[in-house]
Amino acid sequence: MRNMVKEEKYESIRINGEGKIEDGEVLLKKGEKFDQYLIVMERHQFKEALNYRETVLMNVDRVPEIIFVLVSDDFKQEDNGIIKNLVDSNIGSVIVIDSNRGDVSNIYGCSGDAYNEINKQAKKTIEIRDGGFKGAIIKLKSNWITAVFLLSNILIYIITGIFSKNIIDMDIEVLLEFGALYKGLVLAGQYHRIISSGFLHAGIMHLAMNMLALYVLGIMIEEIFGKVKFGLIYMGALISGSIATIIFGGNVISVGASGAIFGLLGAAFAYGFIMRKRIGKSFMNSLLQAILINVFIGVLVPGINNIAHLGGLVGGAVLGGIFLAVKKR
Repeated sequence: MRNMVKEEKYESIRINGEGKIEDGEVLLKKGEKFDQYLIVMERHQFKEALNYRETVLMNVDRVPEIIFVLVSDDFKQEDNGIIKNLVDSNIGSVIVIDSNRGDVSNIYGCSGDAYNEINKQAKKTIEIRDGGFKGAIIKLKSNWITAVFLLSNILIYIITGIFSKNIIDMDIEVLLEFGALYKGLVLAGQYHRIISSGFLHAGIMHLAMNMLALYVLGIMIEEIFGKVKFGLIYMGALISGSIATIIFGGNVISVGASGAIFGLLGAAFAYGFIMRKRIGKSFMNSLLQAILINVFIGVLVPGINNIAHLGGLVGGAVLGGIFLAVKKR
């Protein structure tokens, strides 16, 4: 729900939290007498409702109608008090969405147009969560930088498969011709391999595992950091993973997007650590488990470039931390 899909009456705009709140999406509908803003917040943001309202008010030309849209799949007892305070304070209308049910409930002072819009968005939540391929396409329309990286990797794999005359396993000579990472060739001046190797894959399972991870992590990181910063994190982590391989990896031939993907894990770690007081410990605990599991698999399974993974992880964490620190100023 954080990246709302543009509808006919509403346009999606970004708000800059300027360190007080998270940057996020707001739906705007311009009217003759006033503009209507739908402020969509997830559960961990509910307590910041007043700050969100103040941020919107600082960036409007005329008095707006503000409608808070509270979205969660796990409402707690304490949320009722927050919702009641919002309603009693008359700072704006309030809509509550239980995304497990996929419908709108507990509507407080909401106009008909806003109700209809939010009901559409609630249904999109169900399509994204339970809609399989259709849901994935809906999500990727909003997170199109992730889609570009996915399609680039898949397209290049198909091309190398054609040249290899084998769609299951790539020919090593073809991979080298298309830009696989090899220390000797990089030091000889073929610096493009630092980037090109991150878009090549050795086989169909290699591609499938990396693209699944990119889809899941890419959507999350693109939503947290925004499109430009997400793209910089992905490419920066890819480069740092390749450079780490050149420095510490010896004369190995290396391909794959996993260095960049580990960079997304690093950026998520930076986000979880810096925002830990706001989002709680569960995010960090889950993330650390995912990182440790992947590192453990890398140690056990032969042929995995763990140095690229660690280089990408560090690169992504550093870039994510820098972007978050700059945002807070």
